[in-house]
Amino acid sequence: MEALRQRVHQLEDRLMEKQARDKRFAEFSEIDTVFVSSLSDKKLAGWQAQYPADSPQFIIANHEWQRRLNLEQIKANRHSAYIGLLGVVIGVALTSFFTYINDSYIKDSNIKNPSSAVVETIKDQPVKIKKSKHSDTAKVAPGV
Repeated sequence: MEALRQRVHQLEDRLMEKQARDKRFAEFSEIDTVFVSSLSDKKLAGWQAQYPADSPQFIIANHEWQRRLNLEQIKANRHSAYIGLLGVVIGVALTSFFTYINDSYIKDSNIKNPSSAVVETIKDQPVKIKKSKHSDTAKVAPGV
């Protein structure tokens, strides 16, 4: 008699589980991604907690969490890219500015101190070509 009661109880549990599973699948057909994505984080967590881990609703909620996490990572990466681009632009501007300052300082110092302009006069001298006795090729000798 006791075995019969246990068997009936097992069958009732199976029947209740099957009915709950059928109900979840019926609810699953009504769920769309717009509904799940419109839930706030708190409501999504509560909705997900209503279902067992192997149910389709739980899996869809997990996918929604992953989607939200990916969106946050994309935003963070976009901000990092903007900061990097701003750094490049600032670097180019500073390099141009300091190059301009440095060039104008060199030009001013050449005008004030003519002895430093020797380098420019050497560059302006023509290069004389000297032929070697042993070869037909010409060798360049600066200033000779």
